[in-house]
Amino acid sequence: MERFSHLEEAVREKRPHAPRPGKADSEEEERAPPDAHYKGTDFALNVRADLLELLLHHKYRELGLDFDCGVVAVRIHSAAPADIWVKADADLAPARVVWGMIVDRSEGVAAKPRSSPVPRVAGSAKRPLSPGLQAAAANAKKLKTSVAMAKGAQLHLAQKLKHAQEDLSEAQERAQKVETANARLRQEKWRLYGAEHELLAENDELMKEGERLQRENERLFYEEAALREENAQLHREEAALRDENSKLREEEQQLRLLNEQLRHEDSALKHRVEVCQKKRRELAHKVQRLQTSRNRFRISYHKAREKLEEAAAAAPTVTKMGPPPVPMPK
Repeated sequence: MERFSHLEEAVREKRPHAPRPGKADSEEEERAPPDAHYKGTDFALNVRADLLELLLHHKYRELGLDFDCGVVAVRIHSAAPADIWVKADADLAPARVVWGMIVDRSEGVAAKPRSSPVPRVAGSAKRPLSPGLQAAAANAKKLKTSVAMAKGAQLHLAQKLKHAQEDLSEAQERAQKVETANARLRQEKWRLYGAEHELLAENDELMKEGERLQRENERLFYEEAALREENAQLHREEAALRDENSKLREEEQQLRLLNEQLRHEDSALKHRVEVCQKKRRELAHKVQRLQTSRNRFRISYHKAREKLEEAAAAAPTVTKMGPPPVPMPK
């Protein structure tokens, strides 16, 4: 709203605060409705149409806008810039609504308000004046305008005289300053002559230094060529080392695969050894049980043999062919 502060001040000046002389308060209130006027004003704004703040003093509720008396913020939803033109008709009576027009230059469309003007209040219309009074009023107005123009011309001439005197004083001061500046320029001229000779001598030294630097540049150029050749040789050696490194990496990969295979075989052999050791322990345990059983059988056999021998010794002698004796197990 700071951009339109001057419009707000103009509106406050045009707003009727006090009744006109010779008129009653009630009649003036009827002639000046709450919708204040923005009379005799014509202004144009080139703005973006997405957010616009205007000062208007009439009600206008068409096209999505809302104008109330006083300061309002108007929001127009559009993506393209537009020229907003609002004009108040100076011939409208104070009790009439001030009409406006919004023109979108980007589309060439003029949108006029569709609402009807506020009707006049009964008894609020001005009575027409007689032709003689109208001519007298026009002459009085012209006379006041002529007097005001004469006074303005007189003030303008006085102001021009004052400005001319000030310009003369300023011209004299400028002439004095120019003379002083000329003296300083002459001194500066001689100083620049001396500086020019010094710069010429320095230029000769710089030219000699430039020749020396050119010879040094040629020497460096040949050295650079030798270094480039050496760099190319190093690049070739680097390429050969890279090839050898690639071969070594392939051999390393093969050895890793072989090592992995041997590791799997070693794991398989360890598993077989563990199985064999387990079977060996089982067989040793079986052998031990068999030996224990054999010892028990030998002891039982010897005891039974002894009993048979004792029984044979106690029995009478009978000559009879029988089966051969069973050999004792070893």
